[in-house]
Amino acid sequence: GSATVRWTAAFCPASLPTGWIFTRCGRIPYTPFCRKTILLAEKSRISLEELFRYPMIIETPGCDNDIQHLLKKSQLQPKIIYSFRDDPLIMAFVRRGLGVTIFQELVLESTGSTGIVSRPLEPVSSRKIGLAFSKTTNSVVSRVLLRYLQQQIGQIQSKVLRGMETLPDPQ
Repeated sequence: GSATVRWTAAFCPASLPTGWIFTRCGRIPYTPFCRKTILLAEKSRISLEELFRYPMIIETPGCDNDIQHLLKKSQLQPKIIYSFRDDPLIMAFVRRGLGVTIFQELVLESTGSTGIVSRPLEPVSSRKIGLAFSKTTNSVVSRVLLRYLQQQIGQIQSKVLRGMETLPDPQ
């Protein structure tokens, strides 16, 4: 007989529904993005305090709760002028100089870097990435996929981290 396996890629909430387990594959750092022509672009690293001096464009609350958590944890008040559900739209607004944002570096790779720069966040802060499985999903295919994705994520992290050996866990 054959088995059908369904996979869904999505951001999971901080707590998973009952009956699901999370397998951590790695961490992806948050990265500030700004237009190449603004003063902030000249810095080699950017703190949240420096970033929040500029108008912010963020994902609509509920779309990326990790970013919301980072903003709340900082105890600083960003001036949020726009929020959208669409990463390419946010990056287009940044490209036009209408504000700054914070994402993972992978967003820049998917939307294009013309007119935009990214700088490491100081201090480093990151999001956990991994796979969520139903506790009833326990197959050879699931284990093989997990190992493959862990290898791929490791390669992506190496590229994104640009030589940093490890990322600290957020406090």
